Amino acid sequence: MDNFLKELIIDLGLQTNQLTIIKNSDRFFYKPEVKAELSNIGIELVNGSALELRVHFELIFKANSQQKFCYLIENKEDVLEDILKVSVFHDFHITTYFPEFYPDKILNCSFIELCTLFNNKPQKTLTAEETAEYLTKCKVKEESNKTKILEQTKSYFKQFCVSPVSINWEKSFPELSNYVLSAIENELWEDVKSDIEVINDLFQQHIELKYKAHIIPASYVKKPSIVSKVLPYLQFNFNQSDKVALIVIDGMAYWQYLMLSAHFNDTIETTNEVIYSWIPSITQLSRQAIFKGDNPLSSYVQNPTNEANLWKSFWKKNGLLDAQITYHYNGLKSDNLSNIKRLAYVDVSLDDKMHACSDYNDLFDLTQNWIENSEIILNIERLISEDFTIFITTDHGNIQANGLNSLTHKQTLGTNKSGSRSLRHLEYSESWLKDKFLCDNPDWKPFLGETENTIYIKNDSAFTSDAKFITHGGSHILEVLIPFITLKKNNK
Repeated sequence: MDNFLKELIIDLGLQTNQLTIIKNSDRFFYKPEVKAELSNIGIELVNGSALELRVHFELIFKANSQQKFCYLIENKEDVLEDILKVSVFHDFHITTYFPEFYPDKILNCSFIELCTLFNNKPQKTLTAEETAEYLTKCKVKEESNKTKILEQTKSYFKQFCVSPVSINWEKSFPELSNYVLSAIENELWEDVKSDIEVINDLFQQHIELKYKAHIIPASYVKKPSIVSKVLPYLQFNFNQSDKVALIVIDGMAYWQYLMLSAHFNDTIETTNEVIYSWIPSITQLSRQAIFKGDNPLSSYVQNPTNEANLWKSFWKKNGLLDAQITYHYNGLKSDNLSNIKRLAYVDVSLDDKMHACSDYNDLFDLTQNWIENSEIILNIERLISEDFTIFITTDHGNIQANGLNSLTHKQTLGTNKSGSRSLRHLEYSESWLKDKFLCDNPDWKPFLGETENTIYIKNDSAFTSDAKFITHGGSHILEVLIPFITLKKNNK
């Protein structure tokens, strides 16, 4: 989200007040882009007659205490006193935020032009002609900056093709993710996704050679290589008296972790590592592997109760008492943590946002909103203050996927219901059904992987007719390489 809209949201209290009423004669808030941006972060703009707003207030506002609403009105007198009493009123004028520019020119600017001017304010007040000229210069400068970022990003991505055999994927992935984040932040993903697919092709060759033979059975003494070795690593490296917290943020790609880490304060010391998700990268398998501390079973039913049981069972087998172990789902409870030695905290709210997105532009905005408005940072700081060593990871990343085609009932006959929202894998009850699918779809076979009775997608495609959306469930590099982060109190 642009700095301009962020400032408006703070100034007008749109995220702190359940109901904000805005008289907006210049109709800035009626712009479709503004409505879409606010909708992405859970603020619903409502406009209509006095009667329509009254009906909305009685039937919708009162029934949704967690939803933030903003009523757009023509006259304050049209709003009845009981509505005004529970709301915050603003008589909004867009020109207030642009005193350096000629007012009439500002009123005619598009939303993108306003964002550009807000980020590039001059040192003096401009005339109408000077305002128009200044806007043109800003646009040229902004495009020039984007061109430079794009060139640098593409140049970095090309390095992977120079000597693909010698790539250390775990070591190089954090820097690659920085470039991915920069591309998404500057709305350049469509310009670089073909480069990412070239890199992903190389990564799939690495997976084919190394995943089963070396990555799954690798030693966990110094660092876990894969999600199934996270608990054995913690058990080996920490005493029973140590306080250890494992935070699993469902669906968080490494580039999203980079956004989160920018909000850590100086009291937190960070060590960043990369590990592998389970393949296919679905919650039922990958998060099970985390909490089981071993290879997952396809028969497992994914839910918080079973997850908590796996977590507690692992630590009880390793000598801890039930009272020393706790599991928290979608929020850190206010319980006394002084006697807790092993704490698990699972947050699925970011994954919910991911599945609601159509592209990475949406996901970037919603990730920033999640960081700023959820309790994730407060919870991390609380655990640090309680002397926990924190480990942050995820079950899988995500990919902006492109639809191939929706599968027919015949093609999905015999597939198991894993509970996953993924559209990038198929789990069959019998191996011959999997083999028949591959035989019947020879054009798809080059980008399909298989393991036991499961088929998964290796590139950025998906089994749907939707043009593009965000999901997971395959073996794409952005799904499989995930953060494994150590946080502890900085005593320096």
